[in-house]
Amino acid sequence: MIGILTEIFLKENHKSVINSTIYNIMKKIFLILCLVSLYSFGQEVAPRLSPKSTIISHVGYTEIRIDYSSPGVKGRKVFGDLEQYDVLWRAGANEATKITFSTDVKINGQLLPKGSYSFFVIPEVTNDWTLIFNKDADMWGTTEYDKANDALRIIVNPDFTKESRERLIYDIQSDGVQKATVQLYWSFLKLPFTVEVDFQENITSVLQETLSKSEKGQEWKPYYDLAAFYTNSSFTNTEELNWINTAIAQLEGSESKTKDDDLAQALWIKARLLAKHQRVEEAKEIFKQLTTAKVLAPYVKKNIGNMQNIAAKWVSTPS
Repeated sequence: MIGILTEIFLKENHKSVINSTIYNIMKKIFLILCLVSLYSFGQEVAPRLSPKSTIISHVGYTEIRIDYSSPGVKGRKVFGDLEQYDVLWRAGANEATKITFSTDVKINGQLLPKGSYSFFVIPEVTNDWTLIFNKDADMWGTTEYDKANDALRIIVNPDFTKESRERLIYDIQSDGVQKATVQLYWSFLKLPFTVEVDFQENITSVLQETLSKSEKGQEWKPYYDLAAFYTNSSFTNTEELNWINTAIAQLEGSESKTKDDDLAQALWIKARLLAKHQRVEEAKEIFKQLTTAKVLAPYVKKNIGNMQNIAAKWVSTPS
């Protein structure tokens, strides 16, 4: 494209009859295209003084991804000088920092739909700093920022450490399956916000996706895994027993070499769920069936002591 325009430009330049206005327009177009070409093909040739970084973490089924550039302090006073108070800051360098959530989340308790957002901070002399999630996720710096595209603004209180951190970094610490804390560190600053998710809202879609990828004969496994999760957590779900019953039914019709052992494990999960829901007598009946069989399943042989300890604690709560 540029070569063709260059040829036209040179030929036209030697025509005495060329109109000077057309000549000047062609010259400008030629120079602009050359600059665009150089930028497109050479923008990453030189190393970045503020290198690109990415951090990815998960909480529940939600992926949190932060793409940013990492400036250095370099002996400078950062806040109140390099980054002015009451002025929009890209919370990084070069391109605006981008944060992506794969599901709907709550930021410090406020709903934010799934998607990608540019992330900005407005530092203040006071302890009321503004965090901004803007729907225009891909922009350079703050020059293209439009407040009308803000998806969420929240006020947070920054913290300050005793030791300075040379490079700006983001950190994500998951507290389990429902909550994570995101921290921005730079110089003496530690700026946190929380991300909360409702993983149970996404279970059905995740289950269906997992089933679609399951190998033939292994379709019982996703149901089993979900039911097993609920035996080992304080969470409850109305589908717990349906999931394990589906797994058991599929295993009973299975021709797998490990059918008997897999079925024993699934029955034990069912017993534990029944006990959790105060159906203790049913739970004990399954426990008895598993531990008094003429031929114990390998899983039961290996874990019978632990199973007995768990079953000993099953006591019906008076209604």
